[in-house]
Amino acid sequence: MSMRKEIPKKALRGCIPVVVVLTIITVFLFRSAMSLVPEANAGCISVLDGDCWRFIDAVGHDMEGLNRLKLQSRYMSTEDRPIVMDHPSNRFIGVPKEIADEMRRLTLPAVSSCRYTIRSDGKVAGYLALDICGNTDAKFPESTVQTLESLGQIAGMFFSMRRVYRAKQDLLEQVIMVLAEFLDDYDSCTKDHSKSVANLCRKTAEAMGLSKEESTRLYWAGLLHDIGKLVIPREIIMKPGPLTEEEYEVVKRHSEAGATAVTKSKPLSDMAEPIRYHHERWDGKGYPEGLRGASIPLLSRIISVCDVYDSITDDSPYRKRLTPEEASLEMKRNTGAQLDPGLVSTFLEKMAPYLDDQDTPHPLG
Repeated sequence: MSMRKEIPKKALRGCIPVVVVLTIITVFLFRSAMSLVPEANAGCISVLDGDCWRFIDAVGHDMEGLNRLKLQSRYMSTEDRPIVMDHPSNRFIGVPKEIADEMRRLTLPAVSSCRYTIRSDGKVAGYLALDICGNTDAKFPESTVQTLESLGQIAGMFFSMRRVYRAKQDLLEQVIMVLAEFLDDYDSCTKDHSKSVANLCRKTAEAMGLSKEESTRLYWAGLLHDIGKLVIPREIIMKPGPLTEEEYEVVKRHSEAGATAVTKSKPLSDMAEPIRYHHERWDGKGYPEGLRGASIPLLSRIISVCDVYDSITDDSPYRKRLTPEEASLEMKRNTGAQLDPGLVSTFLEKMAPYLDDQDTPHPLG
């Protein structure tokens, strides 16, 4: 559909310092790595601040204590590719004994560690480590190296953006757009879905007469509505057959995970509510809270309608796309159960005529 090609004309501008954006994104990528590699029960991520390592997030280790050490850059090895190390605490090469002893006190003893050096424009910018700690026979799967390398490269790209956009006001927009691209690549079965839903949301809001501020808020929430999927293991996301009950429970976490992620940033926090509740159902059988009817926030209901329309009018591994006419009938069948009847009626009345010709630019653009 033509809406997939649109670029937003307005952006969130000048709302957040560059360093805060980078911290939020880097922490989010670290937490995604911890989720994608369930064998890891500890880990940390740090960035190079001058000649010292600054730890910005940690699981299982004493982040505040590590930061008080002001570890110099030379005290941590930097490799070109992710490596898996056994008993890494025994390998503090070149570290003064008193500092090495303090590092052992502040960190859980790891039986195995997978580490990756984040680089920006060829230079060391950060360090990501996942650890397996405790009395366990767990081992990192072969996919761990690829997972860390992929997430580390994304982090490096954001560090490069810091220099490109330092003096500009549109960093946040660019960061969100790149995150949406990464999400669509992560779930390759729904390529461009995030951008398409975002455009549908914005156009629907405008057609309904919502304020410019609400239309903009809805656009960005639509763009990031599935961002929580980054914490779902990719083998579940890409599973060709039906999900087990346990796998479906994992998938259901993504709406709350996405809402939690955006609340880490004040300007993005307004998107948390629409993201959290976009899988609630009009009949109260949705998730995460089982809200019913008008108790579901309006923006969440709009995202739900646009999400359904885009999903059924695009090809997937399970079914062929529906025509606009077939999609309209399908959505009408879902009114009163999954979808808000009034919103479906408004959506089909205001939007469907413009979606009949998928090769024609949207006249509301």
